[in-house]
Parts: sequence; structure tokens; C-alpha cells
Amino acid sequence: MRSARWRSRCGQSALSIAFRAIAGPGSPALVESPTCPRALAAARVAGLRPVPVPVDADGLRADLPADAFAMTGARRPHCRPTHQHPTGTVPAPERRRQVLDVARASGAFVIEDDFAWHLGHGGPVPRPLVADDRDGTVVHVTSLTRPAAPSLRIGFAATAGLGELTEGVRRLGAALADLVRQERGQGAERGPEPAGLRLTGPTRPR
Repeated sequence: MRSARWRSRCGQSALSIAFRAIAGPGSPALVESPTCPRALAAARVAGLRPVPVPVDADGLRADLPADAFAMTGARRPHCRPTHQHPTGTVPAPERRRQVLDVARASGAFVIEDDFAWHLGHGGPVPRPLVADDRDGTVVHVTSLTRPAAPSLRIGFAATAGLGELTEGVRRLGAALADLVRQERGQGAERGPEPAGLRLTGPTRPR
């Protein structure tokens, strides 16, 4: 399956781009409860309405998102399946499959905020949710900050859901570029994406 990837200045920026690209202002977005304050901040800055979904000892409860999707109309759940923050939970393979199945049946994107990429904390490195995605359901967001160096502020996002998401990123990049040119007094003619937003796909995942 073909995939599209883009990079940004940091993981937080990549997460914000993902939120903005696939959901308009005022849209509901499912988030784990509890979750990282920065994830909530990114959703709110994008104009989204966070809808909490509880986690248990196995991660995001798979029996609740379907009801939340139906009640709120949300189509963008955010989760941290690799060392969930702040609980540190790593969902079992069965729970991961259930979350993907529910999202797929609801026509939703799952934003996988993989902040602990390549960090096993003394054990095996957990398998990312996107590794089991065969339908373009997962948007995988990560960065080099934690596994490499705190000063290495480079974020990435990837998805096999090329159509809606890739076009959303392109529109966002064009809007940001127009805004920069307007601030510089150069008009709003369409041009390349600004330096903080670079599409690097489509490519074939390894």
C-alpha cells in the first residue's frame, strides 16, 4: 500500500498539522482520558472539541469509542498506544486490533501520537499501531526529539490514507504560505509550502 509522509519542526507541530488537516474548526475529536496536556492543547489550537474516552489497564477502552462516534459524530480519535501518557500503558495486540476495527467501521482516522518511538524503557520496543494498519486508518505522528536528542526538533507524520489527508495537508500548507507572504507584503499568490511543512511522499512504507 502506498503512503504519504510529511515532516515539520517538531512532533507537536506534526500533531497540530494532522488535527487541522483532517478536521475543521468546531469538530469533535476523541482523546484518551487521562491524556497529555500538550495533546489537548494541540486539539484546541486546531479549533477542535476534545471528547474524553477512558483508558484502563489495557489502554483505550475499545467498547466506548463506537458509542462516542455515534453520539458526537467525531471521526478523529487521538491516542498514544506506545507507553500511553501519563499511565505508561502499552495495549495488548487484541486491544489494538479492536481500536482499529472500531475506527475503520466508523470511517474514522486514528491519530497515533507515538511520542515514545524507539523507547522500550528496558523492554522490547512496542509495535506501532500503524504497523497493523492495512486500510489507511492510522495517521502516525512521531519525532526524533526523545529517541535522539532533546534539541533535535524534527517531527514526522505518515499515513496510507492518501486522499483526504494528503489534500488537507496541501491546503494547509498553501494557506500558511499565503499568510507568510501577506505578512511580508508580497501578496497571496500560491507558492511552495513554508519551511515548517514539507510533504515527502507518496512513498512505499518499509
